Amino acid sequence: FIFGPIISSLLIDNTLVGWFNLTTPFYFAAILALLSSLFLLKTYKKIDKTQATNKLRFIQKLFIFARAFTNKNIRITALIYLCLQIGWALYLQTNFLALIQKYNYSSRLLGYYLSLLGVIFCFCLLVMVRILTRYISLKKIISITLVIAAICCFVNVIYNSEIGIWINILPMSFAIAIGANAIITNLSDSAKENEQGWMMGVGNSLAALAWAVVPPVTGVLLVFSFNLPLVIAGGLFLLGTVMAVAKID
Repeated sequence: FIFGPIISSLLIDNTLVGWFNLTTPFYFAAILALLSSLFLLKTYKKIDKTQATNKLRFIQKLFIFARAFTNKNIRITALIYLCLQIGWALYLQTNFLALIQKYNYSSRLLGYYLSLLGVIFCFCLLVMVRILTRYISLKKIISITLVIAAICCFVNVIYNSEIGIWINILPMSFAIAIGANAIITNLSDSAKENEQGWMMGVGNSLAALAWAVVPPVTGVLLVFSFNLPLVIAGGLFLLGTVMAVAKID
């Protein structure tokens, strides 16, 4: 999120190199993936010699995922995390499209915007999380960050200018980085020791579900107004706040 957007914005700029185009970043990513695979093959040593014998059963995996919403210990936290991810996806994609369509941003400027987001994420996850968790409970962290995210959405509706979008991403990315980390931690704490792997899968699946569903929904909502996705995102963050205050111990 820091170097990737900047590198991608350079790799599609044919004013730098004549043969650069929209496909160049994909070739670059493929090369990096290949190098990573070769590095793993060379350096990774498997300690467990047992071989997996279970076949992949897609329907069974869906039932395992659905357990997140039927298990009373984690159901509310899973719903809160889903609200956060959907709200964040709505917010980011709406502002991204606003920068492109309203302010004619180039790929390089969009890369700088994403890099700023990445810098804040890194700072929050490396520094702020450790500080906040020493003095504030997870419940309060989750509630406060969701409120901040909701406020950012509604402020973005009122001050929907170019500079407003840039300034607003600062508290929003702080809230998402800290809040998502706190929710995942709460999910892990709510599960049994032998269910930690399942919890990791549930968290990733919820995020993937949100980011898979939101793009087409955002496209439909933007037909009516650029503010509509932001209002819905703010509502989802507030819903998550209510659930966190009422249900999380």
